[in-house]
Amino acid sequence: MFVLDEGEYKFYLSDNSHSWASIDAEDSSKVYTHDFDAWVFDKDNKRSTDLIAATNQFDDVSVEFVDVPTEGKPLNFSRADFAGTFPTAPTEADMTAEDYIKTAHETVYDENTNKETGNVEGSVAYTDKMPTTKANNGIQLISLRGLDYNDPAWDLLLDELDMSTVANMLANAGYNTAELTDIGKPATLDYDGPMGWSTWVSASGKDAICLGFPAEEVLAATWNEALAEEMGQIIGEQGLYNGFNGWYAPAMNTHRNGIATWANEQAIREIYLKPFEVAVKEAKADVNYYDEDGNLQTSTIKAATAIMSSYNRIGCTWSGARYGLMTTILRDEWGFDGAVLTDYYGGSAYMDPDSGIRAGNDLMLNTFADGSLSDQKSATGVAAMRRAAHNTLYMVVNSNAMQGIVPGSTVTYQLATWQKCLIAGDIVAAAIVILGIVLILKKRKTA
Repeated sequence: MFVLDEGEYKFYLSDNSHSWASIDAEDSSKVYTHDFDAWVFDKDNKRSTDLIAATNQFDDVSVEFVDVPTEGKPLNFSRADFAGTFPTAPTEADMTAEDYIKTAHETVYDENTNKETGNVEGSVAYTDKMPTTKANNGIQLISLRGLDYNDPAWDLLLDELDMSTVANMLANAGYNTAELTDIGKPATLDYDGPMGWSTWVSASGKDAICLGFPAEEVLAATWNEALAEEMGQIIGEQGLYNGFNGWYAPAMNTHRNGIATWANEQAIREIYLKPFEVAVKEAKADVNYYDEDGNLQTSTIKAATAIMSSYNRIGCTWSGARYGLMTTILRDEWGFDGAVLTDYYGGSAYMDPDSGIRAGNDLMLNTFADGSLSDQKSATGVAAMRRAAHNTLYMVVNSNAMQGIVPGSTVTYQLATWQKCLIAGDIVAAAIVILGIVLILKKRKTA
């Protein structure tokens, strides 16, 4: 529920968040007063920008917060009593976790028993209907460029998928998404940001031409939207020049505890999620594509087709495994179409790939190429992989990775020259080692 109390509100043009108190309330050049009627957005009155009414998704975290000072409990920070509720230094009780929190942190996700997203009837991910796989429908991914996310043609394409290759793409998406040649999906190159491209190698294997930019805090301090847009355009042009497809940026997150975040529903929605909500709902982009007759067409889509989930837990649950965040808020409320990628994944047990896929976190930023999904056989597991593949393929087909490809094209891969050289070098090195061993053995026999 979103609530704005009825009453008179004053807005101060201040140098910082504290100096407003010294501003003369009669100074109309710095103080603006407005009377608001009560606003209540709940299940019976959704916001016009939402697809469905917003409902609480973080009650398990909000319940820890109290309105009256209580030992060992976080106090809600209130505008009504700013000084009285201002955070204080943590006490020993504050730093002692309750038993249920310890148990939750020690519990390993089990897709066969988890009541929320497991293979359990009643879970939000459960289905007993096995999706079609490996169908021969003759659909290639490029044919879906520019089409709506819910276009019926997507089901025909998704029916063709081989889930063994899909599992590899989802579980090993560190700085790439793997090719799926059976449907004509090319591999993508995705790199870190956020202050430009953090790599020195282009898609061709040559030196990348990249510029570094000031940190986002510096850019924001200019209050210059045109400058920010120009920076984005330059980075986009550099990506096109170097053959890059995805950028882990532009660092919209509000700084928080990188391991575990405890915040109530209001703070999560109004502070931490707000930049992402604005980007998902407001940003638009034109996608050019060729129709079946070879005519150039243009479709306007939501520009945000990829989002990175956070490394930390929210309460006791990893953010990427929170269905309420990854699906209910992001997709059902805001209308996001596209893929969610984890922050860095190093095999941490709490960032379980199966739990993420089922909650709506589609890709694992795994750089070791050894990732896997535990459940690739059950109807629930396959259905979750199919949804994640849909999200990922929608992102890729509407990106520059498939710009200029026309229906009927075939995507194939050959070793680049530098890869051939590396292989040749390995062969030569191996031959030298073998030759050395043979000579040593011969000398020993002679002796």
